[in-house]
Amino acid sequence: MTGHLAAHGLPVIAPLRDIAPGPHTVLDRHVTFWPYVAKLDERPEPTAVRDSLTAIHRALSTLSIDLTGRGPARDIIGALGRIPLSAPRQAAIRAELDSLLEVLASAPTQPLHGDPHTGNVYLTAMGLRWTDFEDIWCGPVEWDEACLMTGRTPLRPAPRHDRHPEVLSACLSLRRLQADMWSACTG
Repeated sequence: MTGHLAAHGLPVIAPLRDIAPGPHTVLDRHVTFWPYVAKLDERPEPTAVRDSLTAIHRALSTLSIDLTGRGPARDIIGALGRIPLSAPRQAAIRAELDSLLEVLASAPTQPLHGDPHTGNVYLTAMGLRWTDFEDIWCGPVEWDEACLMTGRTPLRPAPRHDRHPEVLSACLSLRRLQADMWSACTG
C-alpha cells in the first residue's frame, strides 16, 4: 500500500527498493524492510497532517485490495482471549463491540491507514512523512478521523461534507474500547 501511495506522490515512507521489502517470515514472525528516515525534533503542522491524510484517503479510495477481516474488531476480540475478565464483563464488551460495528456497517468503506495518530507522522528533511501502515483495513474514513482525534496530540480532522456524525461517534467509542483492550493487554 505504501508503494501505491508513494507512486502517487504522497508523503509516506515507502518500502525499500534495493531488496524485496517483504513481508518475510522469520522464526514465525513477519518481517518487512524499510529505509531509515531521521525525524526532526519539530512536529508537523496540524494543517499539513490533516491535509496529507485527506490526500492519502483520496489515493486509497482508488486502491483495490482485499482487507477482509482486519481492523479494530480483530484487535478487541484477540485481547478478550488474553485478558482475565468475568463472563458477564466479556459479554458486555462483545455486545458493545457488536453495537458499534452495526453502526459502522451502515457507512461507505474504503482502505484506511488504520492508525493515523500524530505519532505515526514524522517531520523529516524531506518534509512530512506518514508511517506505520500495519493496521490497514477497509472501513469508514471516520475511523481514521477518530484515530487522529484520540491520539496523544489530538487533532481535529479536515472538514468534509460527507462525514457521518453517528459513524464518527461510533468510531470514537470503538477507538476508546480498542485502547482500553490494548492497555489491559500491555499493562
